[in-house]
Amino acid sequence: MQSALDQLVEETFVKRRPQQGMPAEYELTVNGAGRLKVVGEIIESPSAAIGKAIGGVLKGIAVEAMRPNPPSQSQSQSQQPPRQPPRLRRPPARPSMVRDRLLLSDPDRSLCSDALAEQFSLGRIDKPELDRRTNLLYAAKNRGQLREVFEGLPAPVLDKPIKVPGETPRWRVWVYKCAVAVSVPFLLLGASMLASHANVATVLFGVFFLVGGGVWDYFAWSWMSRSRDSS
Repeated sequence: MQSALDQLVEETFVKRRPQQGMPAEYELTVNGAGRLKVVGEIIESPSAAIGKAIGGVLKGIAVEAMRPNPPSQSQSQSQQPPRQPPRLRRPPARPSMVRDRLLLSDPDRSLCSDALAEQFSLGRIDKPELDRRTNLLYAAKNRGQLREVFEGLPAPVLDKPIKVPGETPRWRVWVYKCAVAVSVPFLLLGASMLASHANVATVLFGVFFLVGGGVWDYFAWSWMSRSRDSS
């Protein structure tokens, strides 16, 4: 009997409560009450208890079957797209680098030769140095090699700066508009004289007013455009 009680205590079906000077007391745990209930159901109706147990097992199997399986490491690696190595972008060429690669033309060499001759006349270089730099000049292929030719000397400007027309001053625009406004009455008068065909003198005066008004407007426009180009 004691061995059976000890086994039930080990299986957590029964809990032992020791008493001082008295035999220990035993009471059912939650697991023991559940097991006792199952045993009672089996005794009362064995077929119903077996059916209930089988249903619980089938339910657990169905839950496990419906649970998605985690992908294995090989499958996850195969599903991932292959990593491409990073592309290294070439840095854009600076304007100075592009300018240095330009090949020298005959006018470029002629201008550089004149610049060396001018530096020789100023006394910055002597005759042997002039000859050495001239040989380097005619051996150079591109503009980047001219640095050695003009080392310590002012280099000539091979490209003329592009002249960008400036903005016309506002007061000149108002003067031009006023000049056009002054010519409008003369143009209208000349047109009305030509349309009247009164006599030859009237037609001539009409032509004079029309031509004079057109010439006036042209000179006003050219004056405004010339001031814009020179700014």
